[in-house]
Amino acid sequence: MREAIGMIELTSIGIGYKVQDAMLKAADVALVLGRTICSGKYINLITGSIAAIEASMATGLDAAPDGVIDHITITTRKPLRSLEGAPFIVENGISLEGLTEETELYSGPVREAMRGFPSNVNVAACVSMAGIGADETTIRILAVPGLERNSHTIEVEGEFGSLTISIANALSENPKTGRLTAMSIIRTIKDLIDPFRIGT
Repeated sequence: MREAIGMIELTSIGIGYKVQDAMLKAADVALVLGRTICSGKYINLITGSIAAIEASMATGLDAAPDGVIDHITITTRKPLRSLEGAPFIVENGISLEGLTEETELYSGPVREAMRGFPSNVNVAACVSMAGIGADETTIRILAVPGLERNSHTIEVEGEFGSLTISIANALSENPKTGRLTAMSIIRTIKDLIDPFRIGT
């Protein structure tokens, strides 16, 4: 019996696991490598007979969502107090005092924004990891005087067309993050320790 290899690379870690599961259940193949290879990407490498590889690859490709994402742009609007002390602000000597209108502070890859605004871009970090990666996802960070909510607009373009999602999070006691972040963390911890679960 001749041995063959098959490989599927995905732009989402979560989808990578889903595809891996489908591939391994479809035929008698062995997983050689299943891991992240760079920010937001996942690779599945399998080996087996030619027939098993063909069946496994077909099932894996069917499990992957259709469509290619070309661009993701996230526009984040923050109250001035939530940006105070951010490394990017400090290192570039930017003064937020006296701003009277919406001002763009940064535009570029999410990876750099994570370094410059580590307490302010958790939504962008999650979106980039679930999408096309932190180097390919663009973020604009805007300081907005008088704003009372952390606001995010996510724009996605691809083969499917375009998608725009807007989120406006109420601020928590910590102005650098929204209440939704704390609520999500609490829910995740409860899900981890609760043996009984309804739904997905």
